[in-house]
Amino acid sequence: MNITRRVTEKLLKSGWTSQRKINIEEILGILSSEGYKAGKHTLSILENFGNLEFEHPAFRVENELQKLHFNPIQACENIYRENVEDYEKRVGESLVVIGEAYDGYMTMMVSETGKIYGGYDDDLSFFGNSLAEALEVIYFTKEIKKIK
Repeated sequence: MNITRRVTEKLLKSGWTSQRKINIEEILGILSSEGYKAGKHTLSILENFGNLEFEHPAFRVENELQKLHFNPIQACENIYRENVEDYEKRVGESLVVIGEAYDGYMTMMVSETGKIYGGYDDDLSFFGNSLAEALEVIYFTKEIKKIK
């Protein structure tokens, strides 16, 4: 994963390391029971970031912070599987819930090809072709592309 230096500095302050690799069997079991099929991108993200929480700049609010977490168990409790199925139809590939951003307002998902999306009710946004790109968008409040 090619995470920029400025994002890496933010992640390191929150306790993350590039060598981090946690056991995700429990997470995978719950995702499976919710109807999600975790592919290689999901596994990589959850092993490296699973159960971590980070602060990031608030969306469109100067000098405020919000939280991003990689706890798919918690995130699955806050979204219906049917909503994710609707998102999957819109992007044309399967998605797996990996966490939440913006203090839980946005459910974060990874596609089978590694793209990162965020969903809130009927709104669906594209954050990047990889988690590294998505973190750049979240941390440095770059424009988020809406998916119709």
